[in-house]
Amino acid sequence: MNIQDLGQQEQTEQQHADLPKEKPKRSADSIGAEAALRRAAIKARREAIEKLGYVVTWRDGKIVYDTEV
Repeated sequence: MNIQDLGQQEQTEQQHADLPKEKPKRSADSIGAEAALRRAAIKARREAIEKLGYVVTWRDGKIVYDTEV
């Protein structure tokens, strides 16, 4: 690769960097998996609150003891 080729490559990379980033399309499986993980997290929080009375959470730079789901 010579100097001219490197200059063209840098110019092309800069042009692509200026383009808006498109969000990757998500498959139905990944959407379903995310929903299942959210349901599992809610269930786990609910069970922990029933057993311990609270769930330890990090929020706004502080430790918070949540007592509700």
